[in-house]
Amino acid sequence: MSEQQPRKLKRCVIKEEFVSLTGDAVSAAILNQMIFWQELVNKSDQEIQTEISAYEKIGDKRKIASLKKQMKNGWFWKAAKEMAEEVMFSTRQTVDRKMRALVDKGFMECRPNPDPRYVTNYYRVNLAYIQTELNKIGFSLEGYALPEPQQKVEEMHEDTTYSIAQNEQYYMYGVAQNEQRVAQNEQRVAQNEQVSNYLSLGFQSLSFEEEEVYTGRDPLIHMLIFVSKTKAPTIRHEAFLQNLTTCNIKNEMGIQIVEYMRTQKQDINNYTCDAIDRTFAEFVKRSKSNDKIKVFPRWFATTIVNKQFEVDQDDARADEARREEERFQRRLKRYKNSSNQMAAATSEMH
Repeated sequence: MSEQQPRKLKRCVIKEEFVSLTGDAVSAAILNQMIFWQELVNKSDQEIQTEISAYEKIGDKRKIASLKKQMKNGWFWKAAKEMAEEVMFSTRQTVDRKMRALVDKGFMECRPNPDPRYVTNYYRVNLAYIQTELNKIGFSLEGYALPEPQQKVEEMHEDTTYSIAQNEQYYMYGVAQNEQRVAQNEQRVAQNEQVSNYLSLGFQSLSFEEEEVYTGRDPLIHMLIFVSKTKAPTIRHEAFLQNLTTCNIKNEMGIQIVEYMRTQKQDINNYTCDAIDRTFAEFVKRSKSNDKIKVFPRWFATTIVNKQFEVDQDDARADEARREEERFQRRLKRYKNSSNQMAAATSEMH
C-alpha cells in the first residue's frame, strides 16, 4: 500500500504597504496574489517574445504567427472563487467586490473573457501605477527599481540646445511620417474609391461644418448605426463594409453578423479597424483550408474579440487617424461637388 503524498500548504502574504495602499487586509492580500500571477504571465510573454525574435532572424513566418497567438500581452483570467481559495480568509462575494474595487481604483485592468462561452474575467495589473501610488505614501514596490525622477520643467527651458535638437527631431519625424502616409494613401485610392461610391449615396449634411446624417435605405448600414447609436457610418463601419465587399460576403450575412453581435452585447464600432481587418483575413485563411466555419456570425463575434487583443494599440490609433483623414477628404470632395452642382443649377435658373 503506497503512502499518501503530503499536501502542499497554501501561503497568503499580507504586506503593510498594500494595506496602506488599498485600505484593508483582504484587498492587500488579493493585490499581492494578482501581482504574483502577473509576474508569471509577464515572464511567459517575455520567453515567447525571445522565441519570436529568434525565428524572425531566420524568417520562419509560420512559426512566428503561431507564437504570437500564444502571447497573452499581460492578460490572465482569475475567478473570484479561485482567488477566495488562495487568500483563504474571505468569501467569494467579498473577494469579487474587492477585485472590482481594485479595478475601479486603477490598480488593475479588467476585460471580459475573449471566449463568449465563459464568464470569467481577464485581468492585467498596473504595476507602474501601483509603484507610483506606493511612492506617494512612502513605500516602494518590492522587487522593482524606483522610477527615475523626471527632469524639471525649469531645467528644460534652460537647456535651449536640447530643446532645439528635440524640435528638429520631432520635425523630421513628422515629415517622414507624412511622406509615409502619402505613399499609403496612394496605394489605397482604388479601395477607398469603392467605399466612397458605396457610402456617398444617402448622406445628408446642410453645411460642411455640420455632422453628417445617413438617410439612405441600405438595411445593413441602418443596422450598424442603430446598434452603435451613431448618425452615420464610422470608419470602423466602413472597414466592416469594405471587408464584406472584398471577401464577396453578401449584405444579408453582414446583417446576421451585426444582429448576432448585438444579442451578445457586442458592437462593431467597439473594435478597431485593424481588428476588423484581421478577423476577415482569418476568414479568408480558413476558407482556403479544410477547416470550414459552421456558424459564421458566432465565429466572427468570437474571433474579433481575440483579434482585438492581438492589435498593437499605438499602431491601431495611427491607422485610424489615417482613415479619419481619408474620410475627411472624401467628405470634403462630396461637399465641393454638391456645392458646384447647386451653383450650376442656380446659374441656369437665372
